Amino acid sequence: EYGAGDDAVVLCTVARLLPVKGVDRGIRCFARIKARLARAVYLIVGDGPQREHLGAIANELGLGDSGSFAGARTDPERVMNAADVVLQTTFNPLNGIVSIEGMAVGRPIVTVVDSVEEEKMAADTCDEQRNGLFFRTTQPQESTDKLYEILVDHDRLRQMGLASRNMAEERFDLRRHVERTQALYAELVRP
Repeated sequence: EYGAGDDAVVLCTVARLLPVKGVDRGIRCFARIKARLARAVYLIVGDGPQREHLGAIANELGLGDSGSFAGARTDPERVMNAADVVLQTTFNPLNGIVSIEGMAVGRPIVTVVDSVEEEKMAADTCDEQRNGLFFRTTQPQESTDKLYEILVDHDRLRQMGLASRNMAEERFDLRRHVERTQALYAELVRP
């Protein structure tokens, strides 16, 4: 659909194109990966007032056709399912619905962070080296190296995707939340 070949390595971000979503961080992260992995492709699903500005950043970084703006879609999970990793870029990664959906479709979650505080916020959806990793903007070369190693290792991508799916079921399954809430109520009203 987006012209990526069968051998493409696809990173995907789903976000409203607003400054708080940090998609510019994702584009910069992708540019570092693209310099190491020519077959990498970045799909950005979403629309918003920063669309033109983000396109200019992508052009300035020389990403050309390797970065695609998919626009607003009603099926973002379909695009995430076609990706190799979901790239979470928001400045407030506290249980982001996109990360949870990415986990549910069995994709590794790569969370772009500027600080330890952001890592703490994303701890429920990004367990480093288990289901993904943190791309630390303060350590761009080390983060690029770690992400590159994951992207070229199909077994590791698969293992991390399975870990994501399992974590989503353990942590975010609605039935489990209801059961925990019922157990808490039962404990609180017990004589």
